[in-house]
Amino acid sequence: MGSLRAAYYRLTDRLYWKAVRLLYPELLNSQYGYADELKRILGEGKVKRWIDLGCGHAFFSPFVAEKNEYRLDLEDVHVVGIDLDADSIGRHEGLNEKVVCDITERLPMGDGGVDLVTLNMVVEHVKDPVGLMREVERVLSEDGEVLIHTPNKWGYTTLGARLLPEVMIAWAAGVLLGRKGEDVYETHYLMNREKDLRKVAEAAGLELAKVEMVNSSGHLAVLPPLMLVELLWLRLIGKVEGLRGMRPCMIARLKKGQACTVKGKSERVAA
Repeated sequence: MGSLRAAYYRLTDRLYWKAVRLLYPELLNSQYGYADELKRILGEGKVKRWIDLGCGHAFFSPFVAEKNEYRLDLEDVHVVGIDLDADSIGRHEGLNEKVVCDITERLPMGDGGVDLVTLNMVVEHVKDPVGLMREVERVLSEDGEVLIHTPNKWGYTTLGARLLPEVMIAWAAGVLLGRKGEDVYETHYLMNREKDLRKVAEAAGLELAKVEMVNSSGHLAVLPPLMLVELLWLRLIGKVEGLRGMRPCMIARLKKGQACTVKGKSERVAA
């Protein structure tokens, strides 16, 4: 049975990538957009101390990390990873320091010594986003920045997941995305709209400097008929600016220590 399942997934994976090349060849996973923005920030040369909150076992997803253009030059950057999962952070090879703790409590560092804080697919799981972001603001240096990559609350994938009964979420994630049950965490989506993110930032003493809703890979590759419909939908919301609010993910930069404005609601972070 296992071999048949594996063969089916290999077949649907090949069909998916053929369909992508035909219907929407410029489609990228949102993790590439996050990686591009992170490299852009690090390339400015101002980051000396970086904290990756909820860091897991790597900076990027494996399909991003394997590409040479996403290798990070961290020779002059001290990187601290913080995660509650000791096993996961223990496998992270890119960190100078590894801290096992709950990021929703007080961060274990002094005031004003951090130039960059990143949260890659983390804030959607936070019950008290204002409390977390106040701690982030506390540890940030005067010109420090925050980079957030998270699902969009009104993105079609998030809406679909929220309609599922809780008992089915782990099953669906396993079938559609190949995730193990222990890798599916409780979600709250309390700062997953541009409006909500701005309110949380302001309550924490931060300012929203840049935000964009971005597309990402399809979730229905294992269901070929629906996969084609999803790709056509992704193409539509990716090309029609008026439908940007239904793109599945958002990437945002928050700043401290200077007045910031959103440079238009459609500033690009990822293709």
